[in-house]
This record gives sequence, C-alpha cells and structure tokens, in this order.
Amino acid sequence: MAESKKRMGERLLDLEDAAASAKSPQQVAAVVLKRDRSRIRRLAAMSILLWLIAVTGIGVIAYGYFEIYMPRVTGILTQPVAPEDRNLEYEEYLRGTEEGLLFLQRTGWIVALGSLAAVAVAAIATVALITAARRVTLRQVEASLAEISEQLQSLRQSTATPPNSEK
Repeated sequence: MAESKKRMGERLLDLEDAAASAKSPQQVAAVVLKRDRSRIRRLAAMSILLWLIAVTGIGVIAYGYFEIYMPRVTGILTQPVAPEDRNLEYEEYLRGTEEGLLFLQRTGWIVALGSLAAVAVAAIATVALITAARRVTLRQVEASLAEISEQLQSLRQSTATPPNSEK
C-alpha cells in the first residue's frame, strides 16, 4: 500500500512537471496519453515475450520426452539382454543411458517449472496489459470530453454576449 502511494505521488509529480512545461490542458493530456501508450507497448512486448518463453519451454519438454527420453526407455525395455550375454561394454552402455535419462529427467523438471513460472508471469502481465489499456482508453475519453466541454463553454460564452450594435 505504501508503495502504491509512493507511485501515485511520483505520477502526480510527473503530471505537475508536464503541466508546467505544457501550455494547455490538451497538451497535458497529450503528454500523459503518450506516456501511457509507451507503457502499453512495453507491457505488450513483455507479455508476448513471456508467452513465447512458456510455449517454447512446453515444446522443449514435449520434444525431449517423445524424441529423446521415450525412445531410450523403449529401446532398453524391448531389447532385453540375457544375463549371460552381458559384457562390460553393455554395462557401460546401460550406465551411460541411465545417467543420460536421469539428466533428462532433471532438466525436464527445471524446464517444466520454468515454463509454469513463465505462464504465470505471462498471465499476470496480460492482465496488467488489459487493465492499463482500459485506463488509457478511459483517459482518452476523459480528455475528449474535457475538450468538448471547453468547446461548449466557449460556444455558450460567444452566444451569451451579444455583439456590439451601433445606433
């Protein structure tokens, strides 16, 4: 909560700086909307990147399982060697295969957890993107309404004061 108050204070200071450098409310609104559009672009890029990381991780897991892990396991299980036919070379092959499979299992878990984390963060980034986009839309509508209100006020003032008539 204290962090959000701090951010709000910083944003207000930014708005004051923008107001001081700008001359009209339209210019202030334009500065704020430009900054918001930049934030939306950053959030969109981050969200897309995180979704791509998550999908890539899932693809790596699927590839590793179906193309590397399962063929090795299937090869060992479908081609048993009789105990009398086992030699030192075969034992080394089994030991190497076992180490390779354990490595694949460990890295598979790491990639799976990384992908899961990327999905979670990507979902949060997407929600933040949607929320920010809605705020920007509301600010644009608010700025447009303020401009229309200003135009209506100036129109009322021009119709309320009759032109100087000469007699």
